[in-house]
Amino acid sequence: MAKLEYGPILCTQGQHKGRIGYFDDEDIDCDLCEEKCCLAACTKEIECEECPDYQEDRNCREFAVVYWGDALMCSEYSMVPMGYCTNTIPMQTLVRRIEALQGDIARAGSHKRKENLLLELEYAQKLFYEKHIESVFANQKGKRLFLSHSSKDKDFANCLYADLVEQGHTPWLDERDIKAGASIPAEIQKGLAAADYVLVLLSPHSVDSQWVRAEWETLFWDEMNTRKIKVIPLLIEDCEIPPFLKVKKYIDFREDYAQAFSQLLKDIA
Repeated sequence: MAKLEYGPILCTQGQHKGRIGYFDDEDIDCDLCEEKCCLAACTKEIECEECPDYQEDRNCREFAVVYWGDALMCSEYSMVPMGYCTNTIPMQTLVRRIEALQGDIARAGSHKRKENLLLELEYAQKLFYEKHIESVFANQKGKRLFLSHSSKDKDFANCLYADLVEQGHTPWLDERDIKAGASIPAEIQKGLAAADYVLVLLSPHSVDSQWVRAEWETLFWDEMNTRKIKVIPLLIEDCEIPPFLKVKKYIDFREDYAQAFSQLLKDIA
């Protein structure tokens, strides 16, 4: 397991699953720990190392001290098992958490709860904008990835773009890579020709789009001739998968974005 770094975290398990917070410190908590040792019942006012009952081999469970918002703004924190936290926070996860927080705030029954939710919302929005800005100015050197999508799936495409940039890859997205005044068909062909992979975002909008079909069909036949994987379908919504792509295994982004994104990274490595 990768070492948890101080800073933004996503809670992946337990009562705080799905929450976005700030990992500020690590500590032990005898009230939450399942280990039964002298430390839990200690009443001595001496350092552990000076105590004759001190157990060198005790297995104290480490907890992350997490503030659900900017640490400088929050007055309360939670003790979360270290294994329940990750520094990897996909953009799509941020978007869904922001939407959930907005709904929770509207339904909050007390001013205190609303205040706590607002702190987390402000922090999640800050992380979202920071990631978005970083994706614009990052200098990527990884795989060149053409994002083939319908304009109606632009929000998902932008989130995926930012996550790929964060992992060091070089995605191609029309609204970011086609300059004003440039020929759209010519720039798309250049992007396709340079791509290591074409990621086809499958949704009801994209399967009905002639533009999307034109982007991947030629590459599909090239792939058949060279026997080198070039087109990777990403299922982002329930839809009728085009006949050509039915023979290919898709990566399912409909439920667990983080798991699907992890699979995508493995497949293009």
